[in-house]
Amino acid sequence: MTIAKVGKVTPDQARDVAKDLLASVVKGQDPSRDRAEERGAVTFAKLADAFLPHVEALKKANTHAQYAHMLNAYGEALMTVVPMPKRAKTANPAAKPYEPTARELASQAAYAKRRENRREGEMNYALSMVCGLRPKDQIEATLGVQIAAVHMATMNAAMCMGQAKTWELKESQERALNRLARTYVAQVEALKRYRSKGEQRVIVERVNVEKGAKPSSATSPMGAG
Repeated sequence: MTIAKVGKVTPDQARDVAKDLLASVVKGQDPSRDRAEERGAVTFAKLADAFLPHVEALKKANTHAQYAHMLNAYGEALMTVVPMPKRAKTANPAAKPYEPTARELASQAAYAKRRENRREGEMNYALSMVCGLRPKDQIEATLGVQIAAVHMATMNAAMCMGQAKTWELKESQERALNRLARTYVAQVEALKRYRSKGEQRVIVERVNVEKGAKPSSATSPMGAG
């Protein structure tokens, strides 16, 4: 059994490690086998890669995204503090890869179909918004597409905020919701200004004619739109 490469430890340190290994062998342990099992154990990254597809198939997209964020952000830091336990020693051969049941396969297919239908529904809704704005040129059509996209993102942010389980997530989604709402209003105002071309009109609100007096009128300048 290799203790370390030459130059990594001193001879005295190597002798101390060798004494400890011999003592464990006398007690009936097998250090070489234990090291081989540790190297072949399932890593946290592999376990996370196997877990996330299962969550994506059975849970909502927001839940899957939260799980993936927590695993990526805190997984490695957690495992450095709390190492994964060793696998129990067994003489059985390696287990076969898990095969989903017919019910799980049907659930995965239904989930994929719902996601596809949702994307189509969102696309149809966005097109209906753009058509409802009746764009007259490419600029208005582009603004219409942006308005539809920001509106759908706003609704998604509102839904995520309602489903958030912690105050941190709620505050994050609330900030995103506020920014999207302000952006939506700014886009609508930009479309109105573009359609008015910045022109000013004078509108006569009323005309008063009194006996023996000249007609007088009250006017007010207003922007088009």
